[in-house]
Amino acid sequence: MNRQAVLDVLNSLEVVETNGGDSPYILVENNEIVRQKLNAVGITNEVINQYGDDDSFDVLSLAFAEGYTDYYEKGKFVLWGPIDDELRDRVRNGEGTTEDAERLLKEFARYENEGKPEIDWHKTSNTQIEVNKAYCPRCHKPFHEIDGYELDSCPNCEMTLYGENISWDEQVLVRIYVDHKTGELKVWGTDSDD
Repeated sequence: MNRQAVLDVLNSLEVVETNGGDSPYILVENNEIVRQKLNAVGITNEVINQYGDDDSFDVLSLAFAEGYTDYYEKGKFVLWGPIDDELRDRVRNGEGTTEDAERLLKEFARYENEGKPEIDWHKTSNTQIEVNKAYCPRCHKPFHEIDGYELDSCPNCEMTLYGENISWDEQVLVRIYVDHKTGELKVWGTDSDD
């Protein structure tokens, strides 16, 4: 489905009522003409019915919950473009906006799930390794290391590291598994539990 085509239709619909705040919504009239426009870009009547009633439906909820839009600004649904190095650097250096960080995280989640095979973990040789995120006491930049295999020096400024002078932030579990036919180790992603 062409997400931009869907947003072009959603952005063209006449709004009958809006609300901001804690429970925002953007209502449009639920009529045959609106349904035909949405059906033409692949949104079924069943999907439309999930977000309203016979009189109106909420395009804000529909657009975000169904994954058609990345953001809403200046009265329009927006798709973010590709992630570039400038955006990554802004976020990494703490100079980015909330939208920059959200954009990067959303793209990472898409990338992490894209093309992953369905795996029956009970029939696969796999394990989890603990990866720690820490901050250097000198340059204060973050770095990651495998638990039990700590770095001798900061990868950012090369300061010699000792366990007592490192600021620990978080720990994640990274699941790895072996391809039984090739013997290749593959990273699945992060888990929060065993």
